[in-house]
Amino acid sequence: MSLSQYIFCLMVLPALFAHAEAHLELLDDIDEEADSGLNTELHSGLSEVANQENINLVIIEAISSNGGIEDSLDKAAIIPVPPPALNQLSIPQEMRDLLSDGISLDLYLKNIDDENEELLSFASLILIYEDQHFLIKNISLKADRQVRLSAESLAQLMSAVGQSLDQTGGFDFGSGMRMQIDIETMKAYLQVSQQNFAVKSVSRITYLGDSSAKGLGNIFNYGLNAYASNNNGMSSNSAYLNFNNVTSLGTQHLFISGDLNSNSQSDGKVFNLNELVYERDFAGRRLALGMLNGWSLQSLGNISTLSSERMYGFSYGNVAKSAKYDQSQSLTPITVYLPSSGEVRITRDGKLLSTQRFPLGSHELDASRLPGGIYDVEVEVVVGGKVVSSRRQQINKPYTPNATGNELAWQVWGGAGKKNNSYDYINNVERDGSFEPLYGFSLASQWEMLSWSTSLYRNQNTSVFEASPSVQINEDIRINLQSLYGSDGLLRNMANLNLNIPGGWGNTWIGIERGHEGRNLPMYIANRNTMGASLALANLHPSLGSVSFSFENDLDQKQKYVRADYSHNFDLKYATAYFQVGVNHYMNNDGGYRERDTQYFANVNFSFPMDSDFRIGASTQGRDSTLDLSAATTLDGVINRVGADVSRSFGNSAVSNYGAYANYSGRYAEGSVSFAGSQDARSVSLTNNGGFVIGDGGIVAGKGEAGAGSAAVVVNMPEIGATDLEANINGQRYPLSSGKNLITLPAYDGYSIQVSSTDDAESSYQIQGELMNYNLYPGNIVEINPSVKQMITVFGRLTTEDGKPLSNASVRNHIGETMTNETGNFSIDVDLKHPEVKIESKETGSFDVKIKLGADKSVVWLGDVVWRGQGVTDYSVAPPL
Repeated sequence: MSLSQYIFCLMVLPALFAHAEAHLELLDDIDEEADSGLNTELHSGLSEVANQENINLVIIEAISSNGGIEDSLDKAAIIPVPPPALNQLSIPQEMRDLLSDGISLDLYLKNIDDENEELLSFASLILIYEDQHFLIKNISLKADRQVRLSAESLAQLMSAVGQSLDQTGGFDFGSGMRMQIDIETMKAYLQVSQQNFAVKSVSRITYLGDSSAKGLGNIFNYGLNAYASNNNGMSSNSAYLNFNNVTSLGTQHLFISGDLNSNSQSDGKVFNLNELVYERDFAGRRLALGMLNGWSLQSLGNISTLSSERMYGFSYGNVAKSAKYDQSQSLTPITVYLPSSGEVRITRDGKLLSTQRFPLGSHELDASRLPGGIYDVEVEVVVGGKVVSSRRQQINKPYTPNATGNELAWQVWGGAGKKNNSYDYINNVERDGSFEPLYGFSLASQWEMLSWSTSLYRNQNTSVFEASPSVQINEDIRINLQSLYGSDGLLRNMANLNLNIPGGWGNTWIGIERGHEGRNLPMYIANRNTMGASLALANLHPSLGSVSFSFENDLDQKQKYVRADYSHNFDLKYATAYFQVGVNHYMNNDGGYRERDTQYFANVNFSFPMDSDFRIGASTQGRDSTLDLSAATTLDGVINRVGADVSRSFGNSAVSNYGAYANYSGRYAEGSVSFAGSQDARSVSLTNNGGFVIGDGGIVAGKGEAGAGSAAVVVNMPEIGATDLEANINGQRYPLSSGKNLITLPAYDGYSIQVSSTDDAESSYQIQGELMNYNLYPGNIVEINPSVKQMITVFGRLTTEDGKPLSNASVRNHIGETMTNETGNFSIDVDLKHPEVKIESKETGSFDVKIKLGADKSVVWLGDVVWRGQGVTDYSVAPPL
C-alpha cells in the first residue's frame, strides 16, 4: 500500500467510526472515566448475524476498563448503522490538503458472468477530494493488460474522468458496466459482462520502427568478373565491373547502380547507369522516384511488356519491406470468449492439435503452430476443468500465402519508358527507341484458397491487362493461371497444374501456353505443352532410388524434347555416393527438315568426410563418348576450397580438357580464380567481390554484398586473439578481429547485437556492454565500441623474505578482490593492459605490485611474491622462466 493510500485510510476510517458513533444509543452505567481502557470482542454468534443481515454493525460484546465497571454491562449490544455516504464524510482540513494531488488506486476487472469471481488488473485511477466530493482525476490503462475492452466500453470508462463518485463510492456507466471503490482494500473494481469485451487479436503485421542510424551513411558494393584466353594463338580478354551504391539519411536513401565493361573486341570502355532512385519505405508505405528498374517500379502484378531500356517515373503503394506480415496465422481469425481464466482445446478429427491458455475476455487463437491448409476444427473452451462452450470453426492457412497477408496490396506507378531499338516486322518499320508514356496500377490479395494479382497499364499507346490467379485446392493440388490481353491484339494464356502424389510417391506437373503477338508491343509468344513427373521407387523397396521424366513440345518450332533419368544415393562405409544415369532426346520436324539427336549420360559422385568430393561421369552422343573426372576439398583459411577436373573425349574427335579452381574469402574481399585448358587453348578467369562503407567512423572496407539494399554494422575492437571474440547478431555468429570489423546485413530489419567470447577462445575477456537493438534501413551504418579487456588469471604465493607465508592479506585491483589463504596462495584476474594489484594486511601495510605479462597465455604462475619490509611500497614481478 502506498503512502497516499495509508493517509487515505487514516483519514477515512476515523470518519466512519464517527459516523457510527452518532447512531449509538446511550449506554447507561458506563463511567466516562472508563475510556482509557476500552476493549471489544466479537461473539461468534453475533458475527453470523452480521453476515446474514449484510448491514454495517457496531458490535459490543464486553466492555472492560481499569476502573472496574465490567459488571455494569450484562450482555452485548448490536447497533445497526446505515451505510455511510462517502461524499458526506467529515474530513479534517489537513487531510483535504494532502489529497489535493490525488490518491492512486488499482482498477480490477470483475466479470459478472464469472462464477469464480476472478479479478484481473486492468488500469489505475487517481482520486482527488474537492468541494466535499471525490473526483476521478485520471484513468491509465496498463500496457501489459491481458484483456481488451470494446471501443464503446473504453470510451465510457474514459468519460468518467472529471466526474464525481456517487454516495456509495461508485460510478454507473450503464449497459451493465459499473465502477466501485472499496475503501477497506483500497482497490477499485470495474464490473463488466461479455458485451463489454473486445477481441484481443493476434498481430499479423509489424512495422519496423524509426532508423537507429541518424547520421549520413554510404555503402558501396562491387563485383568484378574478368578473363583472358588464348585459342590457337588468338588472344582475347574481357572485364566486367558492376556496382551498387546506397546513400542514406535515416529512413531515406538514394540507390545508384551501374556497370563498366571492356573487352578486346570493342573500342574503349562502356559505362551503363542502370538505376538512380530516391526511396522512402517506412510504416508500410513506399515511395520511389527516379530512373527505375523492374522492382523499383512495382512488385505485385506482372508487367511482361516492360522494355528493358530505361524507365523514368515514380511508384507508390503499400507493398513495403518495412512491414512484416505473419504468414503463419489463419486468414480467417478464430475468436473465443472465456468468462474466466481457462484453456482452449483445438481438435481435428478427434486429434488434439493445440491447447492454449487465456485470461477472461475475448481472444483470437494463435494458429502459428497449426498445420497449413483449409480445414475444420472443433474449438472447446474449458474453465475449471469443465467445457463451457464448443463450436466448429475453419482454419484457413494457405500453403503459398500472399506477401501482404489478407490485405489488399496496391501500387500506383507511372512515367516514361524508352522503347526497344528493334524492327517491327508486322508494320515493316524500325522502332526508334523514343520515350513513351507508361503508367498503371497493380493489385494483389488473397481470399480463402484463391490468391491473385493483376496489373492494368498503358504502354506504347497500348492498353494491357494482366492477371495471375492461383488456387491451392489442398496441400497436394495447386493450379496457376496467367493471362495477358493487349489492345493491339497481343494475347497470352498460361496454365500449370502441380500435383503431389499422396503417400510420398513424388509429384507431377502439366503446363500449357497459348497466344499470339500483337501489332505494337514487341513480345515473343510461344505455343507449347510441357509435362513431367518424379517418382520415389523407394516406396516399393528401400534399395531403389527415384526416376524422373519430362517432355516439352514446341508447337511453333515443331520441336520436342524428352529427358529421363534414374538416380540413387548410397551410404558407404567411408563415403556417400550419388549415382545418376539418363537420356536426353531431341526431335525437330520443322517443314521437310527432320532431325534426331540422342545423348546418354551417367555419373557417380563420392562425398568423403572432411568435405571432400570425387566425381566420375560418362556420356555418349552419337559416336562420341566423354569420360569426366573431378575432385574438390574444403580448407580452413583464406583459401577455403580448391578443386580440379579432367575430361577425355573418344571417337571422331579425341580431345583432352583440364582445369582447376580456388575459392577465397578474406577480410576485404572474396571470390575465385580458375584455370582451364586443352591441347590448343588456355583460359584464366577471376571473380572478386568487395565493398566499403563511409560513416561517422570513416572508411571501412569489407567483403561486400551482392545486390543493393544492405545495411552495415562496424564493430571496433582492441588487440584480441584471431578467434577469441564474436558478434552475435540475431542468433548468427560473426567472427571478430582486431581493428574495425565490417558486417553487412540485409536492410529493413531489427537486429539484436552482443559481443561475446567464442567457445574455443584461447584468452579470457571482460566485455562491458549490454545487448543492443537497432533498426536498419538501406545504407544505414551503426558503429559499436564495446569495452573489451583481456583478462589473465595470475596465481602466486605471498611470503616474507625468510619464506614465511603471509595469510589473510587482501589482494585487489579494479576488477576484483581476493584474500591469501593460510599458505599465502592467491589467484586473481588482471587486465593485460594494466596488470597491477594492491596488497594490504596488518603486518605488511599497503604496497603495489606490477606484473610483467605477455598476451600469449591466459593463466600465469607468478611463483613467490616476496615482501621485503615496510620501507618498500612498489614491487615488480615477472613469471619464472
